[in-house]
Amino acid sequence: MLEEEPLELVKPIIEELMNDVDQNKQRAASELTAGVIGGSKHWPVDAQERLWAWLAPRLTKVLTSSVKTDTMLIWTSFLEVSCITKSAILHLASL
Repeated sequence: MLEEEPLELVKPIIEELMNDVDQNKQRAASELTAGVIGGSKHWPVDAQERLWAWLAPRLTKVLTSSVKTDTMLIWTSFLEVSCITKSAILHLASL
């Protein structure tokens, strides 16, 4: 398994998409992020912790200041999908 190895390549893409106000870019950010979270359940704990250390401040920013009327459903769906994994629930609850 690749574990977290491809994450370094995906991080700048996720950041760019999260920072864009375009609804379709926000959707791409949410779907890509949900996929990374879902896949991370198979990673070692220390790799999951590194993911959440990087992801938590970015999600906090998006969910507290970047969500607009046209992207609310996108990020709501992201939270629903992401909370399927136990580790995601624990990390999202700490935001």
